[in-house]
Amino acid sequence: ISLKDLMLLDTELRKEKHVMFIQVLKIYLTDLYHKKKISDDLFKKILLIQENDFEELQRQLDSRLQGTEMSGAHNSEYQTVEDLERKEREYSEHIIDNVEAFWKQTDKAQQAFLDQSKCSSAKATKITMDLTEKMIAVESLLSESQDLQAMDIQERLFSWEFMVKMVDSLKSYTPEECKCRLNTVSNILDHLTVKNNLSVRQKEELLTDLHKAFWEQLAHFTNECLQQSKDLILKRLECRAEKREEFKQRQKAEQVNLLSKTFHVEDVHAFLKAYHELLEKHRQAQWELEEEDDCKSTEAVSDLYKELYSKASHALMELVTELFLKTLPVVTGLSVRECELLKEEWQENLVPQLEKWEIHRQQSWKLFQEQLLQEKKHRRR
Repeated sequence: ISLKDLMLLDTELRKEKHVMFIQVLKIYLTDLYHKKKISDDLFKKILLIQENDFEELQRQLDSRLQGTEMSGAHNSEYQTVEDLERKEREYSEHIIDNVEAFWKQTDKAQQAFLDQSKCSSAKATKITMDLTEKMIAVESLLSESQDLQAMDIQERLFSWEFMVKMVDSLKSYTPEECKCRLNTVSNILDHLTVKNNLSVRQKEELLTDLHKAFWEQLAHFTNECLQQSKDLILKRLECRAEKREEFKQRQKAEQVNLLSKTFHVEDVHAFLKAYHELLEKHRQAQWELEEEDDCKSTEAVSDLYKELYSKASHALMELVTELFLKTLPVVTGLSVRECELLKEEWQENLVPQLEKWEIHRQQSWKLFQEQLLQEKKHRRR
């Protein structure tokens, strides 16, 4: 997930860089056009060629990245560490090649309009240096942004790991606690066997029937919970996609509005700052939307597993009550009152066992949190 997020971020920043260069080039071309240094046809021609060249650069990169992604995929559905390292290495090589091609393209664009303009050699050199300086500033701006965004992605991954672990903990909570309850029932029946109120065979049959009845019910409740979780996640993903599309349209309108404004050569730095900050704001809004949605989804799934625990506990209590108050009086010959006392004994014996189990669960959870914190510190170095 984090790798895909990083690749998506890389694509967004590359697109941002292309737009910035086109816009800066447009500002300088407009200035030259107003000073009668280039014709309207040349103005439009240079911009069109540059836009087409950037699109072609992106197509070539997409094709090469797709080739890297597909290589080795036909051999196995699994990927080794070596496969991932190779893909990461090839991906980096493609990106470096693309950056070099971008700079060659910008040089070509600058040379094209300078060759065909009516500027003096000194003026042409100054414009070239200004454009290069602006794009170096853009590279620095985007590089800093990429580092900060990469840290955000890492933080999001930690949050996601935490949420997954929390749901997994709730998943295991019900069967583990119920095992504890069933073991305590088994201990009561063992005592009855020692007292000759039950034969070993009778005890085994009672336990087998109890386990079978309970685990069948738990399996049904669990499958029901899993399906509800899947339906819930799918529904939330659909809503997220709709919100993302709304965001996208609104953000696109804001970008178009900014790009349609008139900027002069002396305003280039102001434009670069404004455009970058706008896109940063959009990215942040998108992150916050997804983070909030992840939290709500986790809470909703957690509620489903809490409901599962409640259903399972209730079902087990009914089965155990039936065992003590209906089955045991018949099988053992003990009075109903004696069997009620056995049930009370079961509940009393259960308390320290559950407390012990809960302490173990909390210790495991604390250990996970500490390990996650250590991993965070290690990755930040």
